[in-house]
Amino acid sequence: MGVDLRLASQRIENLATEKVRVNIWNDEDEVRGWQESAREILAVERPRETSIYNLSQWLKDYYTRLNPLSNYRMVYSDLLGWALACVDWREIAEGFIKNEELELE
Repeated sequence: MGVDLRLASQRIENLATEKVRVNIWNDEDEVRGWQESAREILAVERPRETSIYNLSQWLKDYYTRLNPLSNYRMVYSDLLGWALACVDWREIAEGFIKNEELELE
């Protein structure tokens, strides 16, 4: 009986994504800013998948740059960097795009 590494990896990714999503949605200023970004992207980007991809890249770049430990060489900086790399930024971006589409209806 071995460990299913694919399943374990998926669970870690889901956990990292959920933690980031919850932290973003608990900060009204962050939500407002990302909704504005989603609105701007939807105004110029087509198709929808391109909008989601572009917003996911903005999210990933923003939070990766905010990593307070990125300039340090230690286990904590490696772990935080790894956790951020596990986040499904597309899933988070899709939530903002979907929310903005609902607002436009």
